[in-house]
Amino acid sequence: MYNEASRHLDLLNLKEAVQNNVDTTNLLNVALEDVVFMFRKVSEDELVIADQQRHASQNT
Repeated sequence: MYNEASRHLDLLNLKEAVQNNVDTTNLLNVALEDVVFMFRKVSEDELVIADQQRHASQNT
């Protein structure tokens, strides 16, 4: 219950900050504060595709 109330209060504070044109340079950090990124290597195919795309965009 505490966690839910805390998240709701955070959202209200964020909404107020955006509406009052408060400095938003830290807005992305606040939004991503509780996000967890997990990466798992499946294969190297994606690396090959990414390298091909990078080379193609450099040659244009």
